[in-house]
Amino acid sequence: MPKLLKQKNVFRYEYNLTDHLGNVRISFADVDEDGSIDETMEVLTSQSFYPFGLRLGGLSTTTGVPNRYRYNGKELQDELGLGWYDYGARMYDPSVARWNGVDELASQYDAWSPYNYVLGNPLRFIDPNGQFVSPPLDYYDQKGNRLGSDGNDDGRLVVVTNKKEAKRIKKVNKKGGTTQESSVSSGVELPNAFVRGKISKSVDRSNAPTADDPEGGFHEEGGIIGKSFEDGSDMVVNSKSGAFSDPSVSDRAEVNVFDSVDPSERAKLDLPYSGTFHVHPSGERVSGSGTEAGNVIGSTKTSNFVQTPSDRDTSNSADRTQRGLVTGNSYVLGARDKTVYIYNGNGVIATFPLKQFRQIGNE
Repeated sequence: MPKLLKQKNVFRYEYNLTDHLGNVRISFADVDEDGSIDETMEVLTSQSFYPFGLRLGGLSTTTGVPNRYRYNGKELQDELGLGWYDYGARMYDPSVARWNGVDELASQYDAWSPYNYVLGNPLRFIDPNGQFVSPPLDYYDQKGNRLGSDGNDDGRLVVVTNKKEAKRIKKVNKKGGTTQESSVSSGVELPNAFVRGKISKSVDRSNAPTADDPEGGFHEEGGIIGKSFEDGSDMVVNSKSGAFSDPSVSDRAEVNVFDSVDPSERAKLDLPYSGTFHVHPSGERVSGSGTEAGNVIGSTKTSNFVQTPSDRDTSNSADRTQRGLVTGNSYVLGARDKTVYIYNGNGVIATFPLKQFRQIGNE
């Protein structure tokens, strides 16, 4: 949006050109009102930045009133020579790449400093309001290959399930263009990096030994995804571990995703929930007509757990949606085939490799 400047009792529009991270790079105005811009006289400010926000003095110029909206489009607070940027939630000091106070949502980024800015990667992420780290919307195919972007910094990841649409987005991206989400009909949005990182850890828990499953890999883990009713932040609440199951007896294990390890955490979630998740385990059993020296002999049979969502998973999803308990999609994480299945009451709507599901945005 243009900015109004008052000169001699008249208003003049000043325009800003920004880059993909929201940095204000050029400010200009039609000073002589001739309908064109003279690059030598009417470019009021030209700005370049180091990755974490310090202004590059040698590559930045100002010919008019300095524009205080600079890095990420945030206003520079130059009182007392501090040089902080106002991100709303708190001030950011680009000279040390840190906030001047502890992150309000530091507990959601417990693998990082409580003063962290964009997880230490300002070339990929932004922090729009001093709270959530966000990358641009990126499109991926179901094999985990990046196709392109919409060019907007809204922190979302969309899986494109239609091969023709995926091919088109990739072609546009190769030419340097962007694809608007409104033109993609087969896109399935995934949770943000924080949520994906948290629910992916359920695979580790399913593979780990428990009192009922001393080998590991023979029980389900799961939980629910939602928003805190206190501040609207994303929350992942883990359920208690499911019981041991033997795939040679039944190829399906069970877990109650609403039986939370910490019920007080679930009580903090606003209703309806955003989604549910659970793991289909990796364990297998090999059986035969007998054993010799501890080895199975004779005709053998390998029994595994089904990795795709079951009919019961689908019906449960439909029931929860009908009752208004869960509004979003649910997720089965296949621990053996390392695939994430996104499903709802109609069945599987997209798949995505577990490795990329876990890592994108958490590199």
